[in-house]
Amino acid sequence: MSGEGQGRVLMVDDTEVNLRVLAGILEPAGYELLSAMDGAEALNLARTFQPDLVLLDVMMPGRDGFDVCADLKADPSTAEIPVIFLSGRADTAAKVRGLRLGAVDYVTKPFDRSEVLARVEVHVSLRRLTSALIEANDDLVDRQRQLDEDLHAAGEVQKALVYRGQPALPGLITAGRFEPSATVGGDLFNALQLSETSSALWILDVSGHGVPSALVSMCAAQSLTPMGGFVLDADREPSRPSAVLESLDAVFPFERFEKFFTATYVVFDSATGMLTYSSGGHPPPLLMKANGDVETLDEGGPLVGSGIGGYTDGCLRLMVGDRVVLYTDGVTEHAGPDRQPFGTSRLIKTLAASRREPLDQSCGRVIDALRAFGQGRDFEDDVSIFAFQYTGGPR
Repeated sequence: MSGEGQGRVLMVDDTEVNLRVLAGILEPAGYELLSAMDGAEALNLARTFQPDLVLLDVMMPGRDGFDVCADLKADPSTAEIPVIFLSGRADTAAKVRGLRLGAVDYVTKPFDRSEVLARVEVHVSLRRLTSALIEANDDLVDRQRQLDEDLHAAGEVQKALVYRGQPALPGLITAGRFEPSATVGGDLFNALQLSETSSALWILDVSGHGVPSALVSMCAAQSLTPMGGFVLDADREPSRPSAVLESLDAVFPFERFEKFFTATYVVFDSATGMLTYSSGGHPPPLLMKANGDVETLDEGGPLVGSGIGGYTDGCLRLMVGDRVVLYTDGVTEHAGPDRQPFGTSRLIKTLAASRREPLDQSCGRVIDALRAFGQGRDFEDDVSIFAFQYTGGPR
């Protein structure tokens, strides 16, 4: 497409007088003109100079205008160039044939100055607009490709922050599944050893999806490390879970990030089997006892970031073989075709049915059950499940 003046027009006619007449009409209007007197020359000029419009005579010796138009439309480099046929033939059949070949208009001889200028102006403008839209779309495609690559890279970083069971925690077996609804999501879980016998395990779910939610979750994850200053108190002892949530609530106010998040934070001592936990607006953890009983762990407080505070701790003693399951609401709210949610009862039933299986296999059963319940529907929210099983104190 030309970038100067009104546009570039290729005139094709085997009669020099007709070319001079067209030039006399178009040149004063500011158009850059190219001319050809046969089909071969026209095709070469069109491919080389990419005009904004071709004015093509129908009746030419050898290959007529219909043949040349067909060649232009068959060549990807010239297929998008609009063609206006010029002819002394005013019959409908000729016009229909030209339009079916891909021409955009038809002008009959002798030329009327105003008609030629009007038709040329319309189609040159449309050509330029179409080219601009194509360029803009190509730019958007390139930007989207780059964004997809960046999102994939961010997703890999986020996955690297999810706990994989290494190093092993004292007295515990752990397992988890993380299924983001997009390339990156707002769910995250992890664990760390705090002392010779104690560990911290946590899960969080930032509101929303995509990069903003993932960035908040990653920042929160960095806070939940020894370097973050929340997980150990002034005496380097494990902080109470409620105190950890209070600190997160203060550092991640909604006004700062325009995001809330829910979280469950657990401290476990393998020497005594004592579990201390607190949840901030998060689905309550499930205690799957070795004897088959199930309890929900309900202590906690409001959403993290709400500024309300008032988190409370829950304490209990685990027996060897007991399991605790942390999960996000993407699990229980995953909908089937009838839009009914999976729900907590189905989750408990799935976990109970697999309680004699290895912990990792039991977590996998939950994901399989969700996919079967949704009958292939994509996850609309991030799905995370993080479980641990008590294996006994130090020996």
